[in-house]
Amino acid sequence: MARWKPNPSQRFGPAEHIGRRLFDEPQLVGASNQKTCTRLDIRNFEETRGDEFSVDRLGRTSIEKSVTAYLKCLADTAGRTFQRPKAFDGWAVVPIKKINSPARGAPLPLVASPENDNPYHAHLLTTDVPVNSGVMRYYFVALHLRELFEGPGSILHPAQAPQSESLSANPEEKLASSMVWFQKLMSRVRNLFAKRR
Repeated sequence: MARWKPNPSQRFGPAEHIGRRLFDEPQLVGASNQKTCTRLDIRNFEETRGDEFSVDRLGRTSIEKSVTAYLKCLADTAGRTFQRPKAFDGWAVVPIKKINSPARGAPLPLVASPENDNPYHAHLLTTDVPVNSGVMRYYFVALHLRELFEGPGSILHPAQAPQSESLSANPEEKLASSMVWFQKLMSRVRNLFAKRR
């Protein structure tokens, strides 16, 4: 069966799911018996570049594995573009009905905004979130967005979205991914031998 490609001119389906990409973030180093935080990391919801919050459309009526397999390759590549490369940890997933009628706060408009390599890209518009706190606005918007995305079963880990060789974005990305993996392996081998000297 062919992979679903959304038509940007059609309305979002009521059972459609959207996901925010999660990337690993540096953790504080503390006591070894320190409890880990079970909430989603707020840094994955901070958007300081404007009022458009990027998300991925993950499926028509549920999460579609062929779509997430395609997007996983793009997300892995995006993780390598950060100043310090970050590993892709999956998506925080929410059904659109939760965005359209949240338990608290105003609904956020969702706009399809496909990109050249990502036909599943969309934006949540946060211009109408009533926060008048100046420079801290992005933080309060991030708190609101995290609240929307949290809940039972809200995380889709990359292992749940296996990469299919036939669905990857392009051969150059597969090669780049293999090279990064190989470079990390060689770095670890060098470190092992350096420690033994």
